[in-house]
Amino acid sequence: MGAGRAPAAADGGGGAAGGAGAHAVQLARLLGARVTAAGAARHAPFLRRPGADRFVDLAEPFARTAAGVDVVLDIVGGDVQDRAYGVLRPGGRLVALASPPDRARAHEHGVSAEAFTVRPDAAALEQIAALVDDGRLRPIVAETLPLTLGRRAYQAGRRRRPGKTVLTVR
Repeated sequence: MGAGRAPAAADGGGGAAGGAGAHAVQLARLLGARVTAAGAARHAPFLRRPGADRFVDLAEPFARTAAGVDVVLDIVGGDVQDRAYGVLRPGGRLVALASPPDRARAHEHGVSAEAFTVRPDAAALEQIAALVDDGRLRPIVAETLPLTLGRRAYQAGRRRRPGKTVLTVR
């Protein structure tokens, strides 16, 4: 994600408050971006800690409060992705992690849209590890559970605190 006017990370349950979203907020800040994080109202204080400049409650029509952003990182998909097109400035970019974006809809809004897929990249992982080692990127752990409770952790899903759940093997 590059620096720009106001990239936004979306959140429906995890999203900007989940592990990937919270890291995206931090990485965007490290790249010099002003970040608007979107999510459930209860996550607003949490999202300011990793560097969100602004917060938008997804329960509200966020196109009025987050208009003109350069980049939307959609981690949720569905209705959140549908509404994201309306917050982008002409020429902006939607990067979708949860579901492929509608390119025709993007064209209607004068923006680009692409699906993000993860591919193995040792050099990028080394850069991320260096940021963690330097303390500039902080892993955010919601809870730590033994592997035997992994099923419960998965089923709890959206009811947990923001961040990642870590399963330990003994």
